[in-house]
Amino acid sequence: MRIKHKKSNKKELKNKLNGNTFVPLRTDLVNSPSFITLSNAAKVVFIHMLGKYNGKNNGDISAPQNKAKSLFNLSPRGLKLALDTLIDKNFIEITRQGSKN
Repeated sequence: MRIKHKKSNKKELKNKLNGNTFVPLRTDLVNSPSFITLSNAAKVVFIHMLGKYNGKNNGDISAPQNKAKSLFNLSPRGLKLALDTLIDKNFIEITRQGSKN
């Protein structure tokens, strides 16, 4: 399979993005054994959390368990398992712990 790349200038690219940003997934990451062995739930959570990154909020991205179903289509337990896996495999780290209150 061959992928064609169309050359465009910065202004055209900005217009195409329409104010949106994008998150590149590096090939060395997606081809790494650590990423390949992640569960699908962990991959979904990881990609969703990457999508929240805006260049300034590193350390301030959350995955609240009370939003597990609406954000990730997971049960709270499924979200916890996915987050634990991502932490264990060093894809994310906890910078501060939330609570119910």
